[in-house]
Amino acid sequence: MPGTALTSTTAPYGATTVIPASASFPSRPFLIKLPVEYENSDYGFVISLPTDWRGYQIVQEQWEGDTSGNQGNQFVTDGPLISIESPSSTAANPYQDIPIMIFTLDQWTSYMEHEFWVSAAGVPAIELGRNNRYVFALPPRYIDYDLPGAQEVVGIMQSDSFQSITLK
Repeated sequence: MPGTALTSTTAPYGATTVIPASASFPSRPFLIKLPVEYENSDYGFVISLPTDWRGYQIVQEQWEGDTSGNQGNQFVTDGPLISIESPSSTAANPYQDIPIMIFTLDQWTSYMEHEFWVSAAGVPAIELGRNNRYVFALPPRYIDYDLPGAQEVVGIMQSDSFQSITLK
């Protein structure tokens, strides 16, 4: 839906992430049952995906948190960044992925208190959910509207496809 905003109720800096009005989306996208699931039992979350994502790839990287000081940016902390890549993505023709940042509860508290930044974008990460150990978030400006699949990923993320699981 044009102009629909993805917002975080706990967004720092009073910012929101807005989907550009120029983006067009089908009304009520992806309200069908999403039959493909990725479950991460290490961190405690599940995300449901459309059928055409069967065969997805998981890429594990790290996000970094920095703070600026008299001597430039200073590394403060880091954490896992798990990206779910569509099977439609190739090196020659990349497709929008679904990146999920994973913060410890203490890291998220520090982030919300502006003790570090995860991007120079000037907008905050968007909280997807949390469990008893971790907070899961979409990176600031995670959508690249020049890539195929951007609208599909926005629809997936707006469809309540993400669930956190309490860890033992």
